[in-house]
Amino acid sequence: MSKRAETEMETAVALEDCSDGLATVAEAGEFLSLSRAKIYALMNDGALPFCIIGGSRRIPRRALRTFAEGCLAKPGALARQRIPR
Repeated sequence: MSKRAETEMETAVALEDCSDGLATVAEAGEFLSLSRAKIYALMNDGALPFCIIGGSRRIPRRALRTFAEGCLAKPGALARQRIPR
């Protein structure tokens, strides 16, 4: 696959991730019941994708739902998934 095709595919995927809109760090914290500092830590660790618009970070709402779903205990699981520190 050419570099241009890869870039176009990444852009299409990124746009799909943003189709539900973007959340501020404060909104993300409220949605996940986490502090602003924890949201920033998750973004810095790569656990939450984000974009920067005008110097402010924005998180795709779909990514917040996906992250929350990944933290849910699965039926029959012995241990809950922990949020990285």
